Amino acid sequence: MHERVGILPSYYYPPNETERMRFAEDRSNRFVMLIDSEIAAVGIIDGVELSHMSVHLDLQSRGYGRAFISFLVNEIVRRGGKNVTLGVVKGNPAIKLYKSLGFKAKSLNHWVTKYYKPDTRLSRPPSEIYPQMTR
Repeated sequence: MHERVGILPSYYYPPNETERMRFAEDRSNRFVMLIDSEIAAVGIIDGVELSHMSVHLDLQSRGYGRAFISFLVNEIVRRGGKNVTLGVVKGNPAIKLYKSLGFKAKSLNHWVTKYYKPDTRLSRPPSEIYPQMTR
């Protein structure tokens, strides 16, 4: 999504053993929607917040996101939550979906990457992100 809206590109590394253990410990808050045994959507519940919401590109605009978010909101309510929150990147086309489900904009935050840490697993060097950058 970040690449689609012109923010730093996403980059994926398989999880290391520590991350796998953390994911396993938090498995009751991590959700996957399967369609014909294929991953269609993923999302995480953190208290009353939805995060890391994503629907496979090939399945977007088919109602899966609406059904998945509705399921997760109902799960938060079942757990005792009264208000559900989520963060969304400015320019994300899913904002229309979130608004149609009753979410309202409450605040605007800006995230800024100040530097590159070579040991950061989910990033690439600035020279790969912006080839015109020189050191």
